[in-house]
Amino acid sequence: MEKILTIQLLGNFHLLYDGETVPGIESPRLQSFLAYLLIHQDSPQSRQQLSYTFWPDSSESQARTNLRNMLYRLREVLPEADQYLDIGSQTLWWQPDAPFKTDLDDFKRAVDHTEDTGNGKDQAAHQQALKEAVEAYQGDLLPNCYDDWIIPERESLSQAYLRILEELVEILELGQEYDAAIQAAQQLVRHDSLHENSYQLLMNLYALNGEKARAIRTYHQCVDALEKELGLDPSPAIMTLYHQLMERKIEMKEPPRVSEKGSKLVGRDAPWETLQKTWNDFNQGTRLLLIMGEAGIGKTYLAEEFARWARREGINTLITHSYPTAGELAYTPVTTLLRNKLVKSKFPSLEETWLRELIRLMPELAVEYPGLPEPEHLTESWQRQRLFEASASALLSGESRLILVLDDLQWCDRETLDWLRFLVEYDSETKFLILGTIRTEDLIAESPLINLFSDLERSNKITEILLDRLDLVTTRVLAADLWGENLDEGDADRLFRETEGNPLFVAEMVRAGLIAQTAADPDTRILPPKIQAVIESRLNALSPPALELATIAAVVGRDFEFDLLIRAGDGNEEALVRGLDELWGRRLIRDEGEGYNFSHNKFRVIIIQNLSPHRRTYFHNKIAGALEELHNKNLEKVALQLALHYSQGGKVDQAVEYYLMAGDQAKRLYARRDAIDSYQQAAALLDNQNDPRSINIYQGWGDV
Repeated sequence: MEKILTIQLLGNFHLLYDGETVPGIESPRLQSFLAYLLIHQDSPQSRQQLSYTFWPDSSESQARTNLRNMLYRLREVLPEADQYLDIGSQTLWWQPDAPFKTDLDDFKRAVDHTEDTGNGKDQAAHQQALKEAVEAYQGDLLPNCYDDWIIPERESLSQAYLRILEELVEILELGQEYDAAIQAAQQLVRHDSLHENSYQLLMNLYALNGEKARAIRTYHQCVDALEKELGLDPSPAIMTLYHQLMERKIEMKEPPRVSEKGSKLVGRDAPWETLQKTWNDFNQGTRLLLIMGEAGIGKTYLAEEFARWARREGINTLITHSYPTAGELAYTPVTTLLRNKLVKSKFPSLEETWLRELIRLMPELAVEYPGLPEPEHLTESWQRQRLFEASASALLSGESRLILVLDDLQWCDRETLDWLRFLVEYDSETKFLILGTIRTEDLIAESPLINLFSDLERSNKITEILLDRLDLVTTRVLAADLWGENLDEGDADRLFRETEGNPLFVAEMVRAGLIAQTAADPDTRILPPKIQAVIESRLNALSPPALELATIAAVVGRDFEFDLLIRAGDGNEEALVRGLDELWGRRLIRDEGEGYNFSHNKFRVIIIQNLSPHRRTYFHNKIAGALEELHNKNLEKVALQLALHYSQGGKVDQAVEYYLMAGDQAKRLYARRDAIDSYQQAAALLDNQNDPRSINIYQGWGDV
């Protein structure tokens, strides 16, 4: 019986001879060379053309030498090579009559067969031909090969596959075979996650099949894919379909699986209505809307969902955060906003007087706009008015509608809160909603937020939403949404008792796979034992490099940047990227555009709690050195962070220097409380009061 050579080129490369795997052809370049000969088997290929195709940047003689070496390697691994290769002095030719078969030829024949049956005479035969063609396509042509010649070939085959799938979906839809049509449309989306027409087909099919929830989820997936990969909004056509679906009354089944990113709001109908009503009830000016509740209740998620809705409606949205850790200069949330690309794009059109003021918060503007005079020092609190006006102009210029999300207001510095008060009372024609989240357990009676909110209530410019814990029913709905299937009553009751309806803890129990288990572990002062165990189980699932990376990030103390991590770690960029990807994939961190932060501060708390004092000291000093290297031209920007890290790292002299620098910087910004705190810290670290630096410390303290 004749032995057959079988070559798989679609998807993963595989070479078999008489049913046995042929070793030695793992190189993508050698696979590409073999594929080229197979695809062009209809005629001999000149050596000159082959040399130029595969080695276009080499000299002619070197390219010919490379070709001879490639041909030698192919003959070494190919069984009965002379039976398949016709090697001449000027040409190479894969023998089309040799005993071989390829999945690529099978797919091409299947495509040709669909054309033969597509005459409308036998619809059943044509449908079967389309299914066979779909089954024959096992993946893209050599996806691990990046040679220039293969790209148009791969794209041509991919487009043929898409056309066949789309035609199959159309036929199945006409025959009301919705389940089969949905499966085919899902293949379309998987094959090209950025092809909007595929999402649109799938949304329509889900709607026709009475599955509105899945249709809407498909739209969310489309939006996320386009935003993440291309930075684009969906087309008007698919947005129109989405709005039509939202308005229709369609009986549906609950989806069996909802991704973590796209999980729905549960038990938040009333708060959502308040958000929408607040936004719709005014046409210009500024309103402040507060979402309040305990840690993990879903404040940030609700705010982010509203921001996502706003972006889909074409409303520009800005987001900034405050953090509980020390080390931030005054106005840090404001500075973060001003460095947003949307805001910075307006700087060229701002008046020079406003740009000059913004240099106080963004020293780099003096370099970008070298003609700007240096702003005068602030000596009185009322002088901040111009700085506040400048930042408001930067935010609101050219905006007819704008939403600003201020996450974790309870941790804002006093200067940022003064800025917030100014912003709410600022006279503007822009329809401007400031959406703040507040952790109620951190809102103490002495908090400056109390007076701020009381004043704003009298002017009718503030709305408050208090989020409660979920009840048993909504806890069960949320868990089923995340888990992918309904929970039985026993598991639901147990989960509710364990979490007491806190949405974060419900989510963490589900993600850790502890729905039907009791998570009892050692007592801890930081978290309830049950949730401690849940979070530790998430951390224990990390690979050692990812856990090490998370540890460095936790010691940083707040949001963290790629460049800081690469300098504070071992400098291995590839390993860092893999680690960040693992942390992001496991939802332990989130991407904030210019950096990352922990998806919940509890992850950071547990990591720090489990870190030995020796390693904590080591990391603090590593991070301080990395910050110095990263910001060597503007150390004032990170002076307080440097002071804290060196203080925690046991390096007192460096800590004193940076506390003094931070105090001077806060004094220039008229952030008196921050300045006093920094000078006090510096003084406390000085053992020797005769240290000459004490003069500068107490002089600065006295000036404030």
